[in-house]
Amino acid sequence: MFEPFGGTIRSNMQPLRNCRKTYTSVHMSTCYFDSDLSGFSSPYDSAYLKRLGLAGFNRTPTLVALLRVSKSGSYYGNFTFLSGSYVSEPDGNDTLFTGFNTNYQFNFYGTGMDFGTTLNAALADLLWQRETKSLRYTTFLEHTRFDPLTGIDATITAEGWNGQMAVRAVPEPGVLALFGIGFAGLAALRRRKA
Repeated sequence: MFEPFGGTIRSNMQPLRNCRKTYTSVHMSTCYFDSDLSGFSSPYDSAYLKRLGLAGFNRTPTLVALLRVSKSGSYYGNFTFLSGSYVSEPDGNDTLFTGFNTNYQFNFYGTGMDFGTTLNAALADLLWQRETKSLRYTTFLEHTRFDPLTGIDATITAEGWNGQMAVRAVPEPGVLALFGIGFAGLAALRRRKA
């Protein structure tokens, strides 16, 4: 779960399709999971939706998890929440597309992983919970022309923003409550000894 701009992005780690893996000098595996953007309120997305004349997203939001493991056991990867919308209109034989994509990419890395490790829902959830992550976010709006005869997309104009920030784990409220109970117990023991 991630809460940027006062909204919430979350995933239940429900696979949308089979994970894929490839072996080269690294073992790379990619999984695709559900993503819930309800109540999400990025000011950038809102501005782009308004420019497109849309009330909400018309692309299915997705969480893409990627893991690359080297033969030495070092690994790195990311969790990327993808969302966006587009509109299209015919223009002669071509089609004009105007749309935007927003990506929130959480990057992680470490050492000590077996080269044969393949990403799945359970491992993705574990990596999300334990890894220290940095966040890279991008949004871009593009006007493109698609030529069905050649199959080529040509970008007419593009604009956008990007940035990075550090992300730290925040304990669940239940964990904080347990700490509070523990401190209260220590205080009570201290009073009894006095």
